[in-house]
Amino acid sequence: MDLIEPLQPQLLPSAALAGEFVLAESAAAEESRAADLAERLAFRIGPVGLLCSSDAGREVVLLPPVTRLPHLPAWILGLTNVRGTLLPVVDLAAAYAVAHDAALRPYLLVMGAADEALGLLVDGLPVIARFGVEERMRGVPPHPERLAGHVAGGYERGGVVWLVVDVEGIFRTLGERIAA
Repeated sequence: MDLIEPLQPQLLPSAALAGEFVLAESAAAEESRAADLAERLAFRIGPVGLLCSSDAGREVVLLPPVTRLPHLPAWILGLTNVRGTLLPVVDLAAAYAVAHDAALRPYLLVMGAADEALGLLVDGLPVIARFGVEERMRGVPPHPERLAGHVAGGYERGGVVWLVVDVEGIFRTLGERIAA
């Protein structure tokens, strides 16, 4: 008995040349790959890689002049003006007792809006990174003690551990440290 394969719908040459088609197999494979990827905003403070929601950062700028304010912890560098908005500038490396990576240029990562905007001093240019399921680490990876309670998991890529953090929780904890 001969098996007869079902006829595949024919594609008009004009549609094929114009690229106006998507093969069913490639669309399904693309959807599967997209479901396996986690897109995050990735930034570094010294040797620590941090990941948060990809829409958490508003913009990234070169570090503008910062005016120091008296009687604040050393990890609050002061205030700066970014496009007419005064922002407190937080040095996360100092807040979490890690050394900056001198090989990377410092940037100001602006997060939040209006009265709740905040500038974070980070090492190197933050990027949107996509991590696959195979890069996800099991459990919560080792992290600085002061990040305890704010790390939800991690990814490992090329020997570097990237921590998934709750930035709102981090900001809340930093605010409590200022108040204390």
